[in-house]
Amino acid sequence: MDTGELNDYTYYNGYEGYPEFILSSGDKSMHIWDGYLEDIFGEPPLDGQDWYGLTKDFHEDTGPFDSFEPCPIDVEAYLSDAISCRGRKMRFEESPAVLEAMISWLSAHKDAEVFAVLD
Repeated sequence: MDTGELNDYTYYNGYEGYPEFILSSGDKSMHIWDGYLEDIFGEPPLDGQDWYGLTKDFHEDTGPFDSFEPCPIDVEAYLSDAISCRGRKMRFEESPAVLEAMISWLSAHKDAEVFAVLD
């Protein structure tokens, strides 16, 4: 869940030195170890539907995964995509909590301009 802190490192602490995914809006940011992204979004169901949101950017190396600078994201698409991942089998025990924190963070910023980058 969103801790309300300006810079939330809850899901990056302990992974310093490894790639981090950063969501930011204004002076608030959420930092996530990229291993959690791989766990949550790395094996989307192949049910004939097009990828969208974070899943699309992650697998096609577009948007924040193709830039060294923060780039704007489609918050509604990212939020919808994250919600669709609920209930998915994940390897890491923390991944469902990371997913819920992302959903909470994106929901709280859905009317704002949000940027993301893989650093």
